[in-house]
Amino acid sequence: MLRTIAVAIVMALLPATLSAAPPATAPTTAPAVHAANQPAAATAPMVKSPEAARARYESLVRKAQAEYLTDLKTLQQQATKAGNAKQAKAIDEMTTAVQAADFGLPAPVDFHPTKLAVAANADWQSAGPVRKGEVIEVRAAGTWCVNVNTREEATCDAAGMQVDGTPVNTQQFAILMARIGNRFYAVDTGTRIVADEDAPLEFRSNDWNTGDNDGAVMVTLSRHHP
Repeated sequence: MLRTIAVAIVMALLPATLSAAPPATAPTTAPAVHAANQPAAATAPMVKSPEAARARYESLVRKAQAEYLTDLKTLQQQATKAGNAKQAKAIDEMTTAVQAADFGLPAPVDFHPTKLAVAANADWQSAGPVRKGEVIEVRAAGTWCVNVNTREEATCDAAGMQVDGTPVNTQQFAILMARIGNRFYAVDTGTRIVADEDAPLEFRSNDWNTGDNDGAVMVTLSRHHP
């Protein structure tokens, strides 16, 4: 009788016990991490202009080049100390090649070229001062006339023409000329000039009788220091 009552009590309490106890295999959940608490991802500095982008690129390349040269110097010293003349010579040749290489650096660019209309009926026309060593890329487009009385035959581009009116690509009559100080340059439709001195850069047609001329060629100048 007592045994029957005990079993009945245990059976009555068992569901309550099971519902109160957590399951043995209940999964645990990690505390949530808010986005505000996560470290921010590193971002590259803002580039505000093409010039700034080029400067950063050149700085990184030059730094890598300097580190490479330092490594080669160390290796050459080790080879010399070890009496390995062959390896020391090879490293010396590598060093020379590295110093001469540009490592893919882009050619200097003038991001703000200037334009000047050079008239056929005027004397020397200034494009402003230049500095010694400055490199000027010159391009000329359009046509001018060097004798309005025979316009059809006397109209040409900056490459000029022969006296008989035949266009040519040599240093001839009506070619576009440039001057820096006392030095003259035959520009044609395009050339590169390296200034030999600090002086004004000037342009004109290679026709010293400008009274019967008209028209102009458009000159575009891109300038940079080497």
